[in-house]
Amino acid sequence: MKKIMFNDKYGLTQAVLAGQKTKTRRLATEEDVKEPKFCWGLEGEDKGHLFLCDGSRIVAKSFYKVGEVLAVAQRYVDVLSTLIDSKGGYGEEENDFAEKVAHTKGYNNKMFVKPALMPYKIEIAGIRAERLQTISDVDCIEEGILWVRHLGFCVNTMDDERRWLKGDSYKEAYAYLIDKVSGKGTWERNPWVFVYEFELLD
Repeated sequence: MKKIMFNDKYGLTQAVLAGQKTKTRRLATEEDVKEPKFCWGLEGEDKGHLFLCDGSRIVAKSFYKVGEVLAVAQRYVDVLSTLIDSKGGYGEEENDFAEKVAHTKGYNNKMFVKPALMPYKIEIAGIRAERLQTISDVDCIEEGILWVRHLGFCVNTMDDERRWLKGDSYKEAYAYLIDKVSGKGTWERNPWVFVYEFELLD
């Protein structure tokens, strides 16, 4: 099983776990695809992957595939905190987990966590490829952005943990967010992205 990472600073992991964020856009290619065509892998290792082509030439293949189950990466310290909160205290299960992960790199850095130890998983339900700036208001909401009347746009995990975004529209708020998460100028470059729709599993 693979893991998938969402940005913690802007509350995207929390939005996924709350069921608020159900789509994510990931870079497909920086190439200027002039004759975009799409096809699905139908067999072998390519089955379920989406291919972006320029004419007859393959430019990019989706990293994830339809039906694939992915572990949502979290730092071990956050997983332990969730365990303690859900059980209402520190018991044998929490102690065993803490002993297993205490001195590992993943304790404070989710890049190093093992997918099998992650409590939350998502399943990829759909994939498409498009230019980043074609995102709609509905897509922005499915990316985790909410409008709070009189206050503005935010990624809303809990009232006391809202991550506020600059902008006067959903698209402007998303443009601000993607530049913070993927690097300044990402929105302006308008690259081809794979749009992954997913469901949080129980």
